[in-house]
Amino acid sequence: MLPNAHAALFGSASSADLIATAGRALLLGHVLWILAYGLILSRSARSRLLGIPLAAIFLNITWETLLYTGCAGVDPRELCGPGLGGEWSIALTFILALDILLLVQAFVLTRAASGTARTTLVFVVALTLSYGLHASLIGRTLDYRGLVDSWIINAIMSGLFVRLALSRPHGEGLSFLAAIARCLGSLAVAIGLWIAPEPYAMTGLRTGVVYGLAAAVLLLDLWYIALLWRRLPPEDRLA
Repeated sequence: MLPNAHAALFGSASSADLIATAGRALLLGHVLWILAYGLILSRSARSRLLGIPLAAIFLNITWETLLYTGCAGVDPRELCGPGLGGEWSIALTFILALDILLLVQAFVLTRAASGTARTTLVFVVALTLSYGLHASLIGRTLDYRGLVDSWIINAIMSGLFVRLALSRPHGEGLSFLAAIARCLGSLAVAIGLWIAPEPYAMTGLRTGVVYGLAAAVLLLDLWYIALLWRRLPPEDRLA
């Protein structure tokens, strides 16, 4: 059904136009993710509670670091594809910088409860294992540009957000606006991949896996938004 809809909508469009349109959708998705991370940082700072699952921070920052360093540790390294430039390099830099801030914030908040030595050990081990897991998965499955891996992370993160919301009866420390921005960001990226799948080697089984994960992310994100709408006091929904 998706290929037929794609042909009906874009059958007469040139490849360059499709790639440009897809690029705008993908960039919009990344901008929305940047907004979501900024809102989470702000909300967590005010509440002194983690606004994002700790495991999600580890998975995100190590995936972004791997991509930013040109797939260091991945064999073959050309699985990263061409180097990122222009607005894509800027977007990745912003996302990585925000994830570093989220990591620092999480360390400070976790250290207060668990102590510096224990928290440092947990963070170092978790980051090392996460990076190794990404590099191994991308290399073993020949996951071009780590696309499938990124959607696996996204699905795990969406599930962890739902779990986090269920554990907080009044949505303490969680941002409703960030939930919406993250949901729309993931949707925009999925649409961008659908418009121009070729640059990302979206063929065969890989296509089904990515779209299946994107559908799971959308359902989980909508569940998370609904949970926050019900649990957050009205005055906190736009805070």
